[in-house]
Amino acid sequence: MASIVFHRANGWVDRWRAYRILVDGVEVAKLKRNRSISVDATAQEHVLLAKVDWCSSPVLVVDLRTRDQIDVDVQNPHSAWSLSKVTSESPNEYLRLSSRE
Repeated sequence: MASIVFHRANGWVDRWRAYRILVDGVEVAKLKRNRSISVDATAQEHVLLAKVDWCSSPVLVVDLRTRDQIDVDVQNPHSAWSLSKVTSESPNEYLRLSSRE
């Protein structure tokens, strides 16, 4: 069995809120700041998404056929000053998922 490890660093924005982690459309975990969580996954392609309230990240597709583990950073890249604009104009880009290579 392979695994996907999600990492969330400390950050000012959303510091009191947990991000919902979805793998292939199914919520598998809630990720709080300064935490990491490992999710078991089959050795195939998976579609990842992070959500908070009505906002989310763009999807990230990862392939576990050639790897036993993949590490994914989950973050909010926006400043507190830009949140109003982001949540109203592009709520599906509120969060960011990036795989560590």
